[in-house]
Amino acid sequence: APTPAWFDEAERCWRTNGLHGVTMDSAERMLSFEISQFCPITLVQSRYANFPFSAWHLTPLDANRAKFTVQGRLYEVSMEVRADGKCRLVSPMDKHLENLHKDWFDATLFMQKLQFAGINIFPDKHITDFISDTLLKPVKSENEAHFQMSLCAGAFAFESSKWSLARPDKFLFKGAESSGKEEVSEENWRNYIFDTCIAFPLRIMDEEPEFFEELDEGGKMHPDIYHVMRDRASTKESVERLKNSSVFFTEAVCRLLDAVRPFSFTACKDLE
Repeated sequence: APTPAWFDEAERCWRTNGLHGVTMDSAERMLSFEISQFCPITLVQSRYANFPFSAWHLTPLDANRAKFTVQGRLYEVSMEVRADGKCRLVSPMDKHLENLHKDWFDATLFMQKLQFAGINIFPDKHITDFISDTLLKPVKSENEAHFQMSLCAGAFAFESSKWSLARPDKFLFKGAESSGKEEVSEENWRNYIFDTCIAFPLRIMDEEPEFFEELDEGGKMHPDIYHVMRDRASTKESVERLKNSSVFFTEAVCRLLDAVRPFSFTACKDLE
């Protein structure tokens, strides 16, 4: 729940002390409190309350249409991107967010509107002062991984890998060919690894007792994620989607990934 604060005119700052009987009625969305002086008041909340994420997913819905989801510490945020690069909010569902659900926005404006509405899933330079459960990646390498994934986002699904902690110096993720017409079956997911100069599918599955880095049977090594995934395209539809990926769609997906930084801010989990 947000915290009420009052403005200290003498010190020119907001304070949260001196408030009494603070209660929150979630059903009525009503915050009540008592204060002993007449002054400006506001509501504040932690900018990093929804960090770190526990999982992330990038899923195609159709050609040049995808959904990007992050499971935050407090709630899930899901966003949809279409062929012209416009974005809208899918979840959380709330009547106060109705305009973000029904209207489509340029990616940059969309992210600004999310933050204005109190939905903050975008880390800034101060975030590591407040949360420590991260796997910070070099921004340049991270952006390259995001770009490569966005090129494939209309034909392949991606999500966080349980093995990320095993190789914190590299990018580990799961991928699967998907038309978006039905949910990807568990046996079709594979783990992949990328380190800015080489990418390849891994033989390891989630059920293994410990991590090992071996090339998947029949897999090939490539210089980037795009060519690895293209190599795994098994249908004519997937190949056509990769060839005909919209530049507006690709750019919007990449902008969201760059802003959210899912590789760096998805919580590490023990491998036991």
